[in-house]
Amino acid sequence: MPQLHLYGADVTEWESGGYDLVQSVLGVHSFSEVDADTARLIERARPGGRVAVTVWARGALDPLPELLADALHDDAASDADAASDTEAASDADAATDTEARVADTPGTLAKWLTELGLVDVRAETVQRHLDVTPELAWQLVLGTHLRRLVEQLDDEALAAVRERCLAEVARRSVSSVDVTTLIAVGRRPA
Repeated sequence: MPQLHLYGADVTEWESGGYDLVQSVLGVHSFSEVDADTARLIERARPGGRVAVTVWARGALDPLPELLADALHDDAASDADAASDTEAASDADAATDTEARVADTPGTLAKWLTELGLVDVRAETVQRHLDVTPELAWQLVLGTHLRRLVEQLDDEALAAVRERCLAEVARRSVSSVDVTTLIAVGRRPA
């Protein structure tokens, strides 16, 4: 594919536009300004160009959020100086609230993208479950928005939370995780 050129850049600062297709797979919730940065991403498509956005569905990653929250609460309970852990959990709760608002259902995802300027938006749910081991469960924590719960922890606290979380995965015999996504496709007005 000689027409393919790869770049590494922050999409929120990318100035090029006029693309036939712009797509974001599980990425819009990592934007610092979700609405503004997603609108900017949409503007990278040419008039009449397509935009595809994939986000986690409501309940995706279950039961990991609950297990991680329990592990963090155990950490806070065992550490009298846990203010930073509490702040990290509050920040993650706010991020999760934003995600739920944007990616609650196919209907709300389509409505949100329409409000950001797309037309002819259609969205659907793609249901999937992933067989997991405790180690893969932890990789999902670190590779998704759940990371915000632990990113402020120092190495020692992170190791303790990881150990408690994985112990809960094993104790509850968690063998699969919900990885259901919402996929929406729309067009930038001509």
